[in-house]
Amino acid sequence: MNTELAEVQHSLNTEMASLNEQVCGPSSFQPPRIELKPTRYNFETINDQGTGTSFKGLIIFDQACLDLTRLPFFVHDSLLFSNIEIDRRNRIIEMYAQETKQIFISIDSIEVLSKKAQEIIRENTVLTLERGGKELLGRSWNEQATK
Repeated sequence: MNTELAEVQHSLNTEMASLNEQVCGPSSFQPPRIELKPTRYNFETINDQGTGTSFKGLIIFDQACLDLTRLPFFVHDSLLFSNIEIDRRNRIIEMYAQETKQIFISIDSIEVLSKKAQEIIRENTVLTLERGGKELLGRSWNEQATK
C-alpha cells in the first residue's frame, strides 16, 4: 500500500476509534474501520453489520472526515438516526454540539432523546418543518392537487 493511503487510513481509523468511544462509552464495542487500497476500499464494523451499527459507523466516519480535513460541513438525514440506540443518539447529538464546523441534521422526533440532547437541538434549530402550512414553500410537494 502506498504511504499516503496508509497515512489516511491510520488517521481515519484512529479518529473513528476515539469518536466511537464518545458515542458508545468506554466499552469493548468495535469502532468502524476503513481499509484503503489503490482501487477499492472496505468500510465495516467488525462482527456487526446491523443497520444501527452501520448508520452509527457512517456518522462517525463523516465526523472523522470533518475533524481531519478542511471539509466545512456535512448533512445527515433522519433515516440515519432511526435505527441507532437512543443512548447513542444522545451522545451523537452531544458530539455534534462540540463541533465548530457546521452540521445539518434532519430529525423526525426529539421526544425520546435526553433532556440535554433535546436542549442542544432546540438551541441550534434553524428551521422546523411540519404539515399544515409549515412545509418548505408553504405546501407539501407530494399532495394531490384539488380540483
